[in-house]
Amino acid sequence: MIDKETFSRIIHGIIQLGVDKHRLDDFPPPKEVALRRYYMLANEAAIYYKTALICESQGVSKAIEYYKGPHDEDEYKEFLRVEV
Repeated sequence: MIDKETFSRIIHGIIQLGVDKHRLDDFPPPKEVALRRYYMLANEAAIYYKTALICESQGVSKAIEYYKGPHDEDEYKEFLRVEV
């Protein structure tokens, strides 16, 4: 399993892609919607990563229970706090 620091780098990279593309004016209007897509991708990645961690520590049933449960739109922020 990837450690939390490595995963944090991935989350930062996904968000930076959106910021770079937003800055380079590659997206049609509205740019905020396009940038938001990268935050959604980072959030999905965080949910998958957390699901995998739960699977390793508590088993697949608990992992699927977490995955099917409600999720916040900013779960990725947990990984922005990791120092890289």
